[in-house]
Amino acid sequence: MVKQKPEEKARQHIDKLLEGAGWTIQDYPEFNLGTSLGVAVCEFPLDSGFTDYLLFLERSAGGVLEAKPEGTTLSGVSEQTAKYLTGIPGGLPKVQEQQERAGVKFTQAQTEWLVMIKDHIATSLTIGNEDFELSPFYEKGGVVKAYQFLGNVLNNILEELNEVLAV
Repeated sequence: MVKQKPEEKARQHIDKLLEGAGWTIQDYPEFNLGTSLGVAVCEFPLDSGFTDYLLFLERSAGGVLEAKPEGTTLSGVSEQTAKYLTGIPGGLPKVQEQQERAGVKFTQAQTEWLVMIKDHIATSLTIGNEDFELSPFYEKGGVVKAYQFLGNVLNNILEELNEVLAV
């Protein structure tokens, strides 16, 4: 019996969890985003390197998963995940673009809040209203300002991002 590397074991476990949650697992470059609403593409090349999984929800890139051996802390991979924030190739549709295609228009101030939310998710993996009392949101006015700039769209964005990332 061949002993698996810890990251290989993690990938097998992640595959089972993703499939159990309804995601279709596909390999790069032979992937088809039309096969289901949620497609996890393995070993996807980003501008900043390869990610273990790039998650697509309704054909839009919405999240990155990185397989790590059991016991690895989030703080131990925060630098790596931060690289992925800017590493998604420009040609891929993103959540903000998907919202804009649906008729939602974002101002410069709203876009700044969306960038702060994206940065927070890269290190925390989730976001909720309570997180708006943390830096950098607090310095910008916290949850009150977030709702002032984004209105009811904020709830939809948070729900969608957490749904994609909670897998």
